[in-house]
Amino acid sequence: ATCNSFGEIPVEMLSRFDKIWGVDVPDEEERWGILQIHCRLRGIDQAPFAKPGVKNKYLKATDLYVGRDLVQALRESHGLSLTNTGDGFGCPSPEQLLKGVGMIRPAFLKSPEQFAAQRELVRSSTMPVSGRLVQQWGQAAAGARKAGGRLLDLSGDPERN
Repeated sequence: ATCNSFGEIPVEMLSRFDKIWGVDVPDEEERWGILQIHCRLRGIDQAPFAKPGVKNKYLKATDLYVGRDLVQALRESHGLSLTNTGDGFGCPSPEQLLKGVGMIRPAFLKSPEQFAAQRELVRSSTMPVSGRLVQQWGQAAAGARKAGGRLLDLSGDPERN
């Protein structure tokens, strides 16, 4: 089972799980990987973003961003590239990528106290996992579904159940 509001689950229900894993915000390597994946999905050339100055600025600007924030920032920069200020082909420039980051309001700014409390609860009460382990788990879940099994996901995303 997965959830986004771990602190709201009744203790009676939590006691039924052998292990509780927590996923924190993506680190630099994971944020960079998320950008690469979503650039590939949109046919965006990643090479201009890999230059050390651009990459470092992007990683610094996206500290504490969650995956949803990173995708939204890329969408914003993609939109900028389609306007008369872009190349017209939907490939954002490094400047547009950084501008796209600045155009969104990331999760940690929407409710800073709640965000900090949730991170602390996850860090203090769960077994930490990285995005790489979550990806492996997702592949295992997909295999279980193909084999006729079903995993319960409480994230609210109908695509996952």
